[in-house]
Amino acid sequence: MDKDRAPWLPDLYKMWWRIGPAATITLIFASLTLVVTYPVITQLGSSLAQNPEGGHDAYHHTYVLWWFKKALLDLHISPADLRLINFPDGGYYPLLLTQSIVYVVGLPFLLFTSPTVTYNSLFLLTFFLSGLSGYALCAYLTRNRWAGLLGGIVYAFFPNRMAHALSGHLELISTYLFPLYLLLLIKTTHRPRLVTSLLCGLVLAASLLVQPLFIPFLLVPITFVWLLYEALVLYRRIERRALFALAGAFGLAVLFAIPFFWPVLRQQMRGQGGYLQAPGLVLFSADLLGIVSPSPLNPLLKALGLVPSYAHQVLPAFRSIRESLVYVGIIPLALAALAFYGRRRKVGAWVLLALGAALFSLGPLLKANGHLVTFTVENHESAVPLPYALLMNLPLLSYNRAPARINTTLMLVVAVLSAYGLSYVLTWIRSCWRNVVAVVLCLLTLGEFLVVWPFPTTPIQFPAGLTGLAHIPEHNAVLNLPVASWAVTELALFYQTLHKHPIFDGWVQRSLSGSGNIDEFLDRLFSPSSERDVVPVPSANTRAAIARAQGVGHILFFNYYARDAEAQGELLSDTFGPPQSTGEEVALYQVPPGPAVVDGFVYALPAEHWWSIETWDNQPARWMPEQAELYIYSLSEQEGMLRFTALPLSAPQRLQIEVNDSALPPLVIGDWMTYTTSLCNLQPGLNYITFRALGGCTSLVGDPRCAGPARAAGADCNPHINWERCLSVLFQDIRFSPGAAGPSEHPLDVVLDDRVRFMGYDLEGDPAPGEPLLITLYWQILDVSEKDHVIFVHLLGPGGDLLTQQDAPPLNGSYPASKWVASDMFLHQVTLEVPVDTPPGRYDLVAGMYTYPDTKRLPVASDHPYAQHGLIWLQSVNIQP
Repeated sequence: MDKDRAPWLPDLYKMWWRIGPAATITLIFASLTLVVTYPVITQLGSSLAQNPEGGHDAYHHTYVLWWFKKALLDLHISPADLRLINFPDGGYYPLLLTQSIVYVVGLPFLLFTSPTVTYNSLFLLTFFLSGLSGYALCAYLTRNRWAGLLGGIVYAFFPNRMAHALSGHLELISTYLFPLYLLLLIKTTHRPRLVTSLLCGLVLAASLLVQPLFIPFLLVPITFVWLLYEALVLYRRIERRALFALAGAFGLAVLFAIPFFWPVLRQQMRGQGGYLQAPGLVLFSADLLGIVSPSPLNPLLKALGLVPSYAHQVLPAFRSIRESLVYVGIIPLALAALAFYGRRRKVGAWVLLALGAALFSLGPLLKANGHLVTFTVENHESAVPLPYALLMNLPLLSYNRAPARINTTLMLVVAVLSAYGLSYVLTWIRSCWRNVVAVVLCLLTLGEFLVVWPFPTTPIQFPAGLTGLAHIPEHNAVLNLPVASWAVTELALFYQTLHKHPIFDGWVQRSLSGSGNIDEFLDRLFSPSSERDVVPVPSANTRAAIARAQGVGHILFFNYYARDAEAQGELLSDTFGPPQSTGEEVALYQVPPGPAVVDGFVYALPAEHWWSIETWDNQPARWMPEQAELYIYSLSEQEGMLRFTALPLSAPQRLQIEVNDSALPPLVIGDWMTYTTSLCNLQPGLNYITFRALGGCTSLVGDPRCAGPARAAGADCNPHINWERCLSVLFQDIRFSPGAAGPSEHPLDVVLDDRVRFMGYDLEGDPAPGEPLLITLYWQILDVSEKDHVIFVHLLGPGGDLLTQQDAPPLNGSYPASKWVASDMFLHQVTLEVPVDTPPGRYDLVAGMYTYPDTKRLPVASDHPYAQHGLIWLQSVNIQP
C-alpha cells in the first residue's frame, strides 16, 4: 500500500507548495477578522456591527445597500433617484453613484438574505479582503511573506479603520482595492502585459468608485509620487510599452468611471452642490499627538498600564474615537524608521507619501493634546495654519469635512514601510529565530492596534406591525416622529427596508432638498403644545385632516427620543385613536379615513426656535432670538398680510420677514403695538415664514420685565427666570389676514418729497369733545436723509383753523433719520385729544412730516385737499355734541 501511495506524494507536495501559502494566508486573515470583530460573526442576523453609543451610520448604510437593490433590480432606476424619501417629492443625490462599488457588491447577498446580514457580511469582508490585498502588495515589494503578513495586518486592522467600523462607516472601511491597484500599477510599469494593464484599469476604475475623497488624497498622490520617484530618483527608465500600458489602464479607468461622476459634475456646473458642504474641518482633523495616542479602551494596553495619560486628552470620549483615532502604532513606526535607515533609496517614495499624508491629516489648523495650538503677536492671538488650508476650497476637496480620514493613505504607506522594515530586520536575525520574531511582531502590532474588544454591536429590534405594512399599497407614506432627532432619521431609513413605504424625512450622507419643510411642519403639528400660544392651536380633527391631506398613512412614534413622550403619545392617541402596536421605544399609529379639508389656516410653531411662553397683558407671548420660523398651512392660494403684536427688547429693531423665501420690506419694531406687513401671497399647502432680527439679539439674564417698570399693563415680572437668553423681539397673536388691500385699515399711497411714502392709517376712538383719537400712521422709507424729521397730525376746523395737533419725531425720537434704511416700513402712533369745548361739526384730519429744526414741510405729491400746503388729507371727522 505504501508503494501504491508513494508516486502521489511528490504531486501533493507540489500542489501544496503552490496553493498552501495562499490558503494559509487566507485562513490567517479570516481567523484574525473573526477574532478582532468578535462577536459579529455570531450575530449576523440579530445585530448590526456598530457601537450603539457612538453612532447610527450602520443603519444608514444598511438602507443604502437595500436601496441599490430596490432601485436597480426592482424599480430599474438610478440609485441617485431616491424616490422613497422626502415624500412626496423624493430626493436626488448623484454623489451616491460615485460610491457604487461599496454597495453593488452587496447585491448577490441581498438576493438570498436580509439587509442586516448583508451589511454584517460586507463589514467582515472589508477586513478580510484588506488584509489579503495588503499582504499581496507588501509581499510582492519585499519578496518576503512574513513582511507581507505584517503589512496586511497593519492595513486591515489599523485603529482609524476600526474607529470608522465602530461608527458604521461602511464606505470608509471598504478600501480593500487600493493595495491591489498599487500592486497592478507596479507590475504594469515593470512588466507591461495586456492582461495586467486591463486588470490595473478595471481595479483602478472600481477604486475610483469607493469614496471620492480617496481620489485626491490617496489614488492620485500615490500614483504620481511613485511614478515620479521611479523615473527621477531611481532612474528606472519606463519603457514605451509600459507607458502605453499605463495610458491604457488610466484611460480605461476614466472611461469606466465618468458615467458615474458625470451627474455630480453636471450638478456642480449648475451651482447646485451647496448641500454637499458640511462643517467640522477643525473638529475632525487629526491631533498632532494622535499619531502616538492608542485607544484608551485597548484592553491589552489598559491591562498592562501602557495607555499614556495624554491619550485621554486627545480622545476624551468614546464618541470622539470615530474621527480622531489616528494611532499609527509604535512597532510599525519603529519598523518604518528601520526601513528608511536600511533601505533609504528604495523606500524614499513611500516615506515622502507618509510625511505628506500625516501632515494633511492634521487639517487646516494645528491641534495638539486636544486643543488648537495658538501664538500671540502684538496682542493678536492666532492659530497655526497648515498646508491643508490652501487646498480645502478646491473642487472635490471642499466636500471632505474630516481631514483625519487621510489616515487611510498614511496607514497604507506605513503598511508598506513596516513590511520593508521587517524584511530588513529579518536579514540580521538567525534563520532559526526569524519565524518567531516575525510572529511576535505581528501579534504585538495587532495587540496595540486594538480599539475595543469585544467589538460592540447594536441589537436589531423591529417594531411590531412593520412587516404588515409592506402589504399595504406604497402610496401611503410613513411619518417618523420626532423628526428633529438624528437617531430617528437613521432608524427611519433602516425600518423602511422592512415596511417599504415612502417616508417624509430622509438623509443619505447629506440633507437633501425635496419636500421642503413638510416633515418639520408635521413634526410640530403632532408635538404637544400649550392650550394657548402666540398662534392658534389646531384641534385634533384639524391635525387628522392635515395628515390625510399630506398622504400620511402611518406614524412611527419613537417615544424614546421624544422630549415629552407621554404628552405626545396622548396627543397622537386623541388624534388617531390608540396605537396599533406599542413597544419600549416605538409605537405605530394608523391614520384613519376621514376628511382631508381644513377650514381657515393652520399654524405650527417650531418651539425649539422660540423661547418659552410668557404672559404679557394676560395674553401668551414669546421672545424670539435672532431668527425664528413659523409654518402656515393654507388650503388655497391667498393674498393678504401677517399681523402680530410685537415689542423690541430695547432699541427699535429692524425685522426682516420672508414668506416662502420671498423677502418683504423690513418692519421697524418700536412701541408695543399691532404691526402689519406688506402684501404677501400664501401658496396652496405649506408656507414657510422666517423672522430675522437684523440687529441681532442681546444676551440677558433674567426677565426684562424685572429690570424696571413693565412696558405693558399687566406684564408682571417673573423673578424665577434666572438663566441667560438671547432676546430680540417679543411676539403676540400672530395671524394671517387674507383679502386686505394694504397694511392699514385706510390704505393710501402718497409720496412726500421722494423720500418717504405714506401707506395709510388706522383710526380708533369716538370723535367727541373730551375724547381721545388714536391714529396709527404707516410709513415706508424711500431714501435716506441727513436731517431729522417730525411727524404731525392736525385736526382742522371748518375754515381750516387748527383745532388740535400732535407733533413728535418718528417712534418718539428712537428712530431718527440717521437710522433710516431705504425700503423699511415703520408705524407711528399719535393720540389726539379733542378739546372739551369743541363745537359740533365737520373737521378734517390731516398728517404730514417736516424737517427739524427748520420746520419745513415735505411736499406732498397728491391731488387731495391740502396737498399744496404739505398736508396729507386723511378723512373728515364729524364731532357730535
